[in-house]
Amino acid sequence: MEEVDDIQSFDNDTIDLLSSPNDQNILQDNQESCIIRQDPIIDSAIFKAYESLRKIALDYGLERELAVPRTVIVGDTSSGKSMLVQMFLRFPCAFSHANVGTRCPVKYILRYDPNLNDGEIRFIEPKHWQAKDLSKNLELEMERIEKAYRHEGGFRLEPFTIEIASKHYTDFEILDVPGLVSGDLDPNKRAAVERITEHYVRDLSFMIVQLKEAQQLADNTYGTRRIGELCTSEPAQQGSKFPARKDYAEHTITIQTKFDAFMREHDNGTVANEDIRTRIEFFPNTFFTNMVVSPYKLSDHSYEENIEYIAQLPELEKKEVDNWINRINLKAGGSDSKYQLFNQHYRPLIGIDVVRKQIQELWLRAFRAALPRLQDTINRLIRKHSDEFETALFNLEQQDPRTVRNNYQKYIEAFRTTISDYAAYRAEVNALFPLDEYGRTYEQIENEYNDWNRKQPLTWRAYLSAKQLKQNLNGQILATLDLRYIGARHFERLRQVR
Repeated sequence: MEEVDDIQSFDNDTIDLLSSPNDQNILQDNQESCIIRQDPIIDSAIFKAYESLRKIALDYGLERELAVPRTVIVGDTSSGKSMLVQMFLRFPCAFSHANVGTRCPVKYILRYDPNLNDGEIRFIEPKHWQAKDLSKNLELEMERIEKAYRHEGGFRLEPFTIEIASKHYTDFEILDVPGLVSGDLDPNKRAAVERITEHYVRDLSFMIVQLKEAQQLADNTYGTRRIGELCTSEPAQQGSKFPARKDYAEHTITIQTKFDAFMREHDNGTVANEDIRTRIEFFPNTFFTNMVVSPYKLSDHSYEENIEYIAQLPELEKKEVDNWINRINLKAGGSDSKYQLFNQHYRPLIGIDVVRKQIQELWLRAFRAALPRLQDTINRLIRKHSDEFETALFNLEQQDPRTVRNNYQKYIEAFRTTISDYAAYRAEVNALFPLDEYGRTYEQIENEYNDWNRKQPLTWRAYLSAKQLKQNLNGQILATLDLRYIGARHFERLRQVR
């Protein structure tokens, strides 16, 4: 009954508490609306509920029934996925080596641990890894997977898990899949990566975070275009078992990276506003970030310097974006200027902190929305497994010799009462049922019972069939089995063979 006990831990009060939405701030102008949701960060209670539901789903093979929302990061190889992951981890994790890339999805589980020191990172899985060696260890792990799965193009569908704790984390989980590649000379490699991406983006339980470079026009973005095709194609292009996901855009946010390049290409508010507007129009739920402020390169600095830089990056990015907006507004401030001021409604869409929070809130909203459905599923599973348990317990009791003996004794006592009542009317009853017409042998009664449409199957270890009883060495008693009896004589025969 362990499964039912696990599932029953989610009561209606818990579901109601976790699924109640918070207020949202909505910023609008007369041309477009940009929704900035102000949900709180993910607290431990919500994440614990998520992990418990996922554990039940995995332990008992209920992933389809308990489709718990998750988050997957997708995009092409140049979109900045590794840098985005680093912004969550707050330390460097990207690696680069000739012909070696991400060979399987990497699941990052982040845990808030207030007992750790400032800046301390504790690896839970793999247990003996350290933050400063993560890039190198990941590279070695990907080399190992490439060799082990060479027959599948050097890629693996199942994720590699990294679980880490820090006092600066919010409890969260993200899945980073290998980047899509366009024009790769090896079609097998391209197909292997697309097979992995297709598997996860068509899975309804995954909320999609797709990345593209901000300066790219929508028509020139290979990654987002390919993601759309992999989600909606019928049949699935790479063999996914999941049906087409026509509404995938409703469960997707788009992160437009390398916004610093966009800023360099836009020096006036008229063009900047228009190009941001068209990007929002094409990708309605979209946000922008630099992720690295030029000309800094992580590869040119030590691990400690990079840690400090990543910690300072949100403020550095904010200053750079604000300075860019100020330059644009100065250009628009002249009396004869033909340029617009920067549309301030776009400002809350820009920044690494904005992006981090929006990714977390994408999952948080999906999880809260899914809780009523999950509760209905849980209730159905409880009823189903409770019924199965009661049936199994009943069958087990029927196999216990002491229980069988007690039940049989009760059965005999009940029949004694019936026989006593019957004996008083025996002469009258026998006259109504002639032996030639109504007499039955033991085997005939057994066969008629087995054919009875209301028969309930029972497991009774003491039961012997007519054939088995005839094999008994006590032939004197068992000779009565083939005699045709009516009425109370049947009970006398039962007394002889019991």
